Amino acid sequence: MTHVAVVSDNSCDVDEELARELGLVLAAPHVIVDRTDYRNRLDISTESLLEIQRRPAAKVSTAACSPGEYVAAYREALQRAPAVICTAMARRVSGTFDVCERARELLGQADITVVDSEAMHAGLGIINVAAAFEARAGRTKEEVLALVRHLIPRTRFLVTAETAEFMRRGGRLVRSEDGSSNLEGLRPIVSVGNSGWVVIGEASSRDESIRALLARMEHDLEGMPGWYPMAPIRAAIVHAGSAAEAAELRRHVTERWNCREVYAWVYGPAGVAHIGPGALGIAYQAL
Repeated sequence: MTHVAVVSDNSCDVDEELARELGLVLAAPHVIVDRTDYRNRLDISTESLLEIQRRPAAKVSTAACSPGEYVAAYREALQRAPAVICTAMARRVSGTFDVCERARELLGQADITVVDSEAMHAGLGIINVAAAFEARAGRTKEEVLALVRHLIPRTRFLVTAETAEFMRRGGRLVRSEDGSSNLEGLRPIVSVGNSGWVVIGEASSRDESIRALLARMEHDLEGMPGWYPMAPIRAAIVHAGSAAEAAELRRHVTERWNCREVYAWVYGPAGVAHIGPGALGIAYQAL
């Protein structure tokens, strides 16, 4: 018996087939291109957006789902289970949590709990996958909530791209850890999560950027509570037009860590809008 269903939005980049298999209900945020509104992944693909971004004059932005769109997602989820957990994008950097709460209020007495995931994109994605696995296994709402809250501080998402230009255009490049901002001609290494988009390093080449992602991943995992060598992890690698780099990164990750799962997903338009061509990211969590 299924006691709880999981709702989120599809900017979490979980592969559509996996989401369907796990019973994840995903609302679609919006990608706006030159004033035309598209639903993320439904009306516009990553490949289409990459073509658009090659036009110098193209204006691309994103917008959260409306309360009505989340009401529809909740209603779909409530047809599958008597209770719902909604994992919202990091509240400190997105208005999605408040939208999810407003939608919950509109449904009155429905058993819905909204959780601030403190994560974005594939970081939110692997939290959703973990929650949906447990929900499908028949865990109670309280058990799934406990797992989600356990994983939130143990989840990270890093991304790199060919240039920092698209992050600058979208206002997503918040700050650098060392206070510097000169990334001209360099590939940024960015941590994306509860503090926004924070530059944690830079690289001059594709190979150097992969090494930087791996080094930061190792640093983060070693600092997590209860970490020990060969502790199990879950990871997801996302890319936009950089499949070869994604395969190489996946090989390094599986060789270096004890991976319970390593997913390979396409970085969706809602994320690519702010990171641009050549996007390569990895989300990971200590289990």
